[in-house]
Amino acid sequence: MTKFKAFIAAFLIFSFPFQTLAAGIPFKYPGGDQMQFGKPESSDAKELEFNTGDSPNNVKMSVNDTTRAVTVNSPDSISLKSDTVNVGDGTAADQDINFDIGAGANNPKFGYNNGTSALEFCNDGVTCKKIGSGAGGGAGLNTLADFNADMEAGTQNWTASGGTLAEETTNVANGAKSLSWDPSATSQTMCSNAVTISANSFGVLPGDSCTSVIYYLWPSGGSGDIKFQAVSGASTVLSEVDLEPTPAATWRRTEVTYPCPASGTLKTCFESTTDAAVIKADDAFQGRYELIDVSQAVFVGSITFDDTCFWTITQATYAADFTGDASCGTTVSGDVSVISGVKPGVEILNAARGHYKFIWNSAFEKDSTSTSSCIYRMYDGTSNISGEPILNDSGETASGLSTIVGELTQNTAGNITVDIQARGSTAIACVLGQISPNTQKKIMVYRYPLESEQAVKPDAIAASWSGYHDTDCQFAVTNVGYIDFSTDATCTLGERNNVNFGTVAKESGDLPGITVNPSQTGLMEVCVNATSSSSTSGGARGFRLTDSAGTTIYATAEGFSNAQTGGDDSVYFCGHVPRNSIASQTVKLLGTSGSGAFPHTLNGGNTKTIEWRIKFIDKPTPAPLLVNSVVNPRAGVTKTLSATLNCDASSAITSQDGSVTEGVASIGNISSGVCAVTFAGMWSAAGRCNADIKGSTLDSAARMDVTGATTGNLYCTQPSDGSALTACDVDIDCKGPR
Repeated sequence: MTKFKAFIAAFLIFSFPFQTLAAGIPFKYPGGDQMQFGKPESSDAKELEFNTGDSPNNVKMSVNDTTRAVTVNSPDSISLKSDTVNVGDGTAADQDINFDIGAGANNPKFGYNNGTSALEFCNDGVTCKKIGSGAGGGAGLNTLADFNADMEAGTQNWTASGGTLAEETTNVANGAKSLSWDPSATSQTMCSNAVTISANSFGVLPGDSCTSVIYYLWPSGGSGDIKFQAVSGASTVLSEVDLEPTPAATWRRTEVTYPCPASGTLKTCFESTTDAAVIKADDAFQGRYELIDVSQAVFVGSITFDDTCFWTITQATYAADFTGDASCGTTVSGDVSVISGVKPGVEILNAARGHYKFIWNSAFEKDSTSTSSCIYRMYDGTSNISGEPILNDSGETASGLSTIVGELTQNTAGNITVDIQARGSTAIACVLGQISPNTQKKIMVYRYPLESEQAVKPDAIAASWSGYHDTDCQFAVTNVGYIDFSTDATCTLGERNNVNFGTVAKESGDLPGITVNPSQTGLMEVCVNATSSSSTSGGARGFRLTDSAGTTIYATAEGFSNAQTGGDDSVYFCGHVPRNSIASQTVKLLGTSGSGAFPHTLNGGNTKTIEWRIKFIDKPTPAPLLVNSVVNPRAGVTKTLSATLNCDASSAITSQDGSVTEGVASIGNISSGVCAVTFAGMWSAAGRCNADIKGSTLDSAARMDVTGATTGNLYCTQPSDGSALTACDVDIDCKGPR
């Protein structure tokens, strides 16, 4: 047996060129460049253990015989002492690095998505976002950034209350995927995840201006069949806009703006108003958006008091306010409140710092035959803030329409109360708001910041228009109630100013009115100044302003005593018209000749014009030049455009945030590396465009030369030798004078 053991030892030594294993001597295997261990017939893991004296916590490296996964178990850290670490086997495939927290498929991971050619992170292992797509950045703070805002995770985080919601991979706006929604009935919704809003969440503060944005493709849609909405809580609509159909392959961008909520949840939705055609959606945004500091004026709110409201006071000094009329009905718009007891005036709770302007319109009346006068003012509890219109001191009763304008400066935040007061030059009865026909009474409030505060975007700044029915216009009415004036087909409408507004035309039925088609939505203030005349003494003449739906916007009247003998009188009043869609809207005047059915002619003398003025009052107004501010040397408004263009033998507009009528109208096929581009409805002169090759191709370059207001050339070249390419896909960003 001893000889046999010696034989075996000798055989091993001479057959295998191993260095003798001995304590303290490094092990070497000089016999080859490969070494294998493990039994191939065994399904057990193949394990290599490093004995550091820490058993059972020695560092181990093992290979799973089934999955061939390599595992390194170390109680401490693992260091890779290399400046470069490569992951992958060299083939075009997804590559992932997973973090095992015991959540299985929901373990977090990051890696490379071969389908979208992008690095991604997946906090839950399922919903993945492109690295760099989180909330923040120059475009704004997107509260949907972690909830599949770009639709690259399919229908994840998006739900539909009805119809069919599906993932789309063809003709998408951006990336590899978009969504399609086919509603099957009215009042169905497709909504994003409801994001919880709290103080300073996502950088959003109460009172900030928030915006919801989405890109959509809807070539078979019908105007207004689907609305785009910002929704607070379960169903409170903060702002909405009717969608218009898109060209066949052109994506459009739509948005709504609203005050950021202080709490609760916020989501972005489509809502159907009928069994609408299928719509595609991509790249949603919700949150605070693109802010730049400018000074601006904003509409705070208004109160309209019903026709039956009026107030009477008898005093020779401003000792007391009018007594409230609790039965008086009111309509409140914006952030203002009715004074307790329903008194003429306004209250603003927690008013911000700023300079405030108050405008009161109503009838004023002296109910006395004495030679005394009635005098009116605005009072803020401390001082008079307005001028004091006086109603005549003739020895008869008198009435008429008038306006009081008051201003005050609020240096610290707090409540503001402004009362309308009256007194006589002696103790006579002075009346506010009572003339037959009955009239509306209205107060409007505007705020001008004391310093640079808010944010504007070029297409959301104040828009305005002014024009007139010329002296060839004449309209008449003889009726107790309010009806349309007679028509005048020879009447012409002229334009005085148009600033970023859109188009305005004469009312189609030749009535005293206008049809407006502004380029944006919001709250319009429409004002009219006209001349009323009558050849019959006595009576009263009234006007009423209505919108397309026949809704009364604002009503007023001009009263005369029986001692008067008709004649001409000028009236001026304003009303507010909500514009929630881009459809055209008509505003017109109705008339009445009062209870005695006296003849009433509008612009009867043919020597006066009917003046119209329109402006958006919920948009920032153009700011004065701020000291040390950065300005654009170009006067007027700059209009921007972004688009993706395919320039090859079959060129196409891949996507754009405009349309073929207001954006890139067409792109020609490539010739010697150049595609001719035509713009429409964009600029008054040549703009400028930056061009970037789409994707990661390093051997191609693009340049966009804008040669005129409607023309440009897109060049595709190879940088190494300047030679022309036969095809390229290009992103362009353009701007120019509107």
